[in-house]
Amino acid sequence: SYNLFHGYDFACMNKHSVVTLQIGVSDHWGNITSGIDLTRRLHQNHVFGLTVTLINKADGTKFAKTEGGAVWLHPKKTRP
Repeated sequence: SYNLFHGYDFACMNKHSVVTLQIGVSDHWGNITSGIDLTRRLHQNHVFGLTVTLINKADGTKFAKTEGGAVWLHPKKTRP
């Protein structure tokens, strides 16, 4: 499942790149905690997760690529 893959990815990043903090939006909390739990079990390392509130558009839908509302930092991908 995606949750397990996400958790394993965090565990690998911790092992190979010493990543200790995963940041995401609040609806990814389950994926983040899976990564924390797996990393602690596999590597006995202390790792952490931080979530921020999901920012919605004026109509209440989320900013997301799947919703057609991605926010890009590159000027060529953002319409004025």
